[in-house]
Amino acid sequence: MKTLRILLPLLWTTVPVLIVDQLTKWAVVAGVMPRGSVIPGLLQFSHIRNTGAAFGILRGGNWGFVIITILATGLIGIYYYRFREQLWVRVALGLLLGGALGNLLDRISRQAVVDFINFRYWPAFNVADIAICIGAATLALFLFRNRQYEPVTEPSSDKD
Repeated sequence: MKTLRILLPLLWTTVPVLIVDQLTKWAVVAGVMPRGSVIPGLLQFSHIRNTGAAFGILRGGNWGFVIITILATGLIGIYYYRFREQLWVRVALGLLLGGALGNLLDRISRQAVVDFINFRYWPAFNVADIAICIGAATLALFLFRNRQYEPVTEPSSDKD
């Protein structure tokens, strides 16, 4: 039961992010979501396929980013285990995991990430990207504010 209590924040953040991300991308690809200006001169919805990283850098490296994302997912699991007693870390890692999995599904199924939120002076992005940014900022804030925090470690069997 304790394991479920520890995993719930991860599930309560990862699953909704993944669902909303994939539904919005489906709507864009299927043409259900209207394209064009939402706020003229500032915000529009478009359909962009990104085979690179953030801001479109390293285009064409899709499968390399699949491997990096799988490794990052493993690191998220390690951090989640080490900081399992800290609610905000669990939520932040859930956001990171949901965003990473959303973009990973795109990279595998579409060979590119679907971006559609397009501000005039900023590269296009998606719901997964928003979750990753919020999760990373929350994690960074926690780590900065709690520099002296000791993560949960297993008792040592070493005898002094």
